Order: sequence, then C-alpha cells, then structure tokens
Amino acid sequence: MLYLDIIMDTLSQIRELLSDDLRRYEDFIRQAFKHEEDFIAEMLDYLIEHRGKGIRPILALLMANIHSRTGVVTQRAYLVAMMVEMLHTASLVHDDIIDKAAIRHGADTMNTRYGSHSAVVIGDYILAKAFTSGMDSGQYDLVSYITRSIKALCEGELIQTNVSNSLDMTRDKYYDIIYRKTATLLGTCCGAGALASGADHSAVGVARQIGDNLGMAFQIKDDLLDYAPSSQTGKPTCGDLKEHKITLPLLIVLEQASPEEQSAIKELVRNITADGEGIDKVYALVERADAVRLTTEVMDSYIASARSMIDTYPDSPYRTALYSLCDYIGKRSF
Repeated sequence: MLYLDIIMDTLSQIRELLSDDLRRYEDFIRQAFKHEEDFIAEMLDYLIEHRGKGIRPILALLMANIHSRTGVVTQRAYLVAMMVEMLHTASLVHDDIIDKAAIRHGADTMNTRYGSHSAVVIGDYILAKAFTSGMDSGQYDLVSYITRSIKALCEGELIQTNVSNSLDMTRDKYYDIIYRKTATLLGTCCGAGALASGADHSAVGVARQIGDNLGMAFQIKDDLLDYAPSSQTGKPTCGDLKEHKITLPLLIVLEQASPEEQSAIKELVRNITADGEGIDKVYALVERADAVRLTTEVMDSYIASARSMIDTYPDSPYRTALYSLCDYIGKRSF
C-alpha cells in the first residue's frame, strides 16, 4: 500500500468507528440548513456538499464519545459538530473572497460560483443559522463556549495581515497568529465535544488543551506543506510567500541570519510577484538552513504534548482513534 493510501486509510478507519454518529450528524446538519427559497437552498447544498475532510466534527464526536457516561452521544454532540464545522466553513468562504481564490477542495469557491456579494452574505448566514439553532434549542453553554473562538479567528486574521504588510514577524507573533487562526478552533472542537457529554470543568480543560496542541501541529504542517512540491499537495509551492506571509520555515532562516541578511531576505520576500517570481531564491534559503526538518521537530513537539494528555484517558477505541488522528495530522501530505 502506498504511503498516501496508508494515511488516508487512517482517516477512513476513524470515520468507520464513528460511522453511526457521522450519519446522524449528516442528517442533523442537512435538516438544520434546509431552506424554502430555491436559490438559498442551492447555495447551502453546494457548501455542505463541498466541505473538507471533516477533521473538526470528527474531533468533537471523538471527545463526546470519550466523555459519554452512557456509551452513546446525544443531540448536543451533533449540535457541537455542526456549529464548529459551519463556523470553519464560513471562515473559508470569507477567506476565499479576500484571497480571490477560485478553487477550494477541488471545486469552485462560492465567490467563483455565485459572486463575491452572495458569498459574503451566505457566509454570514450560515454563521447566524448555526448559532441560532443552538440558542433555539436552549444549549446556551455550548453556544457561549464555541462563539468565543470567533473573536480569536478574526483577531488572528487581522494580526497576520498587519504582520504581512510590515514583514515584522517573530516566533512569538507566529505562534500567537496560528493559535488564534487555527488552534483555537480545534481546541474548541475538543472542549465543546467534552462539554456536550457533561464533562466537568477540569475535563473540558484537558480536552481543550489536546485540541489546542493538535491545532498548532495542524497549522505548522500546513506551513510545511506550502514548501512541498506541487505534485504532492496539488497546490502551488510557496503560496504563502506570494502573499508575503512569513511562516515558521522562513522564520527559522531569519533567526539564523545577521541583521543585514534579515533585511535582504525580507526585501526578497517583499519583491515576490503574484506569479511567483523570486520564490526560488527564498526556497533555496529554506533548504540551506534545514528549516523543514527544524519546523517538523516543532510540529512533532505539539503532537507529543497532545499524546501525553490523551494517555490520561481510559483505554477505548475512541482514545485509539485520537492517537491515529495525531498520526494523520503529522504525516498528511495535502
């Protein structure tokens, strides 16, 4: 079996373990996003049909099962899975508009298919609809817990934009940005999943930390994949550099450089064009500094922290699946 097949098989096995819950969750999300207006219904169906790999609802459902006292999860878990997934989906819709992206998950983005105006509004709509569903069903604790991550997501995007404009990146700023933009939502998935099954404050906190660590690893892996060949990822190499974003591999290069060299490297990044002219020089610097290996070590440290906390859970198929998800996050190739 090819390496890629093994990694995808890992995710398939986790989905198989959660098959009953995922089926109920799919019914739940499709019921929640029905609409009587044909045009709105068409957009909602398109969004739901073209979601990603579903890591966030999987995390929420795994944690809900781990903390269930009865061996089954309730509608509260499906509500959590729906809210975190649609929050993530709305953020991607808005990101694609900002980036003028044409393709997402192998299909037209909402802005490509329906225009930017409709895409903005449908992104806002699914946020409102998701959290209205929580409020209408009286699950105020879950809604309150999950909505806190919206603030962090917006802050992370604004901070990254400001840093990209100035190229004034430090390791502390980098970790802060990826925590707000990515890790906080995975942490929310895990914490809210535990909360949905009645876990106490301490247990919710542990689940949250596991998700935070997995989220940091997930984003660092994304930043590593940005330096991987297009033939592996299906995306252009060094896409972040075209937007003048300094991520950990290049940050490591800058940390090794003298002040004069740092200025020269930043000037190289500043002059990268939209069609990628100048990327080769920066890519060569990353290779020379062994920055991919060093970045991988940082990612692995976050995965190790998540694993050490997963060890505190009683043995179960769901704990094993969380271990497998750690492997998937660290070894995925796209």
